[in-house]
Amino acid sequence: MTQRLGRAPSESEIAREMDLGLAEYQQLLGKLRGLEIGSLHMERTEDSGDEELSYIAGPPDEDPLFRCLQGEMKQRLTDAIEELPEKERMVLTLYYYEELTMKEIGLTLGVVESRISQIHSSAVVRLRAALANLRPNHAAAAGKQKIPRYAGQGF
Repeated sequence: MTQRLGRAPSESEIAREMDLGLAEYQQLLGKLRGLEIGSLHMERTEDSGDEELSYIAGPPDEDPLFRCLQGEMKQRLTDAIEELPEKERMVLTLYYYEELTMKEIGLTLGVVESRISQIHSSAVVRLRAALANLRPNHAAAAGKQKIPRYAGQGF
């Protein structure tokens, strides 16, 4: 709105843009202000010689927006894994959760190691496709944080 108006918008203009009443918008602002995570520390300044309280922001991974986006990403990944064909889901489970090697998975499922590798690659491609539409929006919203890699692999 600032760019469109060429100035900082008023609260009533923002509320109108969000299809909210002014009181409703102000309540929302009050709730959001309480979400900021950080701490207050005593600090001595050279000028005054007195101690002052200064705000130190918390780590980025404690930011409420980052946590929300991370939780959404985990849920989307869980949903995408549940939608995989059974064999692909089994290979991922044995590889990432049971920590079996491709060779061990092949012996367990009665197929050759190269076939397990193909199944694994297919599952990874499906998961990447399922999560691809989330990546640009989340990176921008989370301060360009990279999406965590799943179990050290490029999901």
